[in-house]
Amino acid sequence: MGLFALGCGGVDTEVPVDETVATQDQALYDCEPGDEGYPVWECTQIDECGGRWGNLMRYYCYSPSTGGYYPGGVITYNCGDCY
Repeated sequence: MGLFALGCGGVDTEVPVDETVATQDQALYDCEPGDEGYPVWECTQIDECGGRWGNLMRYYCYSPSTGGYYPGGVITYNCGDCY
């Protein structure tokens, strides 16, 4: 879907829409196409922390078609006390 702008001489020309932003967001969330992702901090044991507890930020994905949630990609973590 493109946006229309009034061009020179009164001619309408189509301005291309950059759809790569939506594609990059999907890749970041590691969600299926059309699903939405959002970040959640979790308190869990983390291998990179030597198996100790730490904080892990993971994206969870929501599927509007099924109404269900599933884990997406891990964004970051930190070792230490959970918050």
